[in-house]
Amino acid sequence: MKWLLINLAALGAATVIGLVALSQVYVLKVNVGHNPAAPFVLGFIVSLIVAIAAPATHFMPRFIVLAGIFVGEFVLSFVISNATLLMVDAYWGGDIEAAKPWVYGGAAIPFITGVTGYLALRRYRLSAITDVFR
Repeated sequence: MKWLLINLAALGAATVIGLVALSQVYVLKVNVGHNPAAPFVLGFIVSLIVAIAAPATHFMPRFIVLAGIFVGEFVLSFVISNATLLMVDAYWGGDIEAAKPWVYGGAAIPFITGVTGYLALRRYRLSAITDVFR
């Protein structure tokens, strides 16, 4: 039960970081794709999956990795959406229909952040589950 509470506390605190990042998207009017809240929702889903699948760790590494997933979703969404816009304009003259396969490059973002987060948490796993509460 304590393990679940540590997991939920880290996920809740990381979600607050994700909400702060989402508010900055609206304040700074950053282009992160068609729906500005999509990276937050995807970040929450990926963080939830990583929190369930990852091995036991202390609170702080779990919190840092889960918060990094939220921020990574926003940063990668910004980079990929702007790179896609430049690529469509440069190679296809702004014709979105001709560039359809390349426009869906953002679909790889949750896989990138999820696998990276899981591998980072594996690095901080505990030798015994009872070490979580020390």
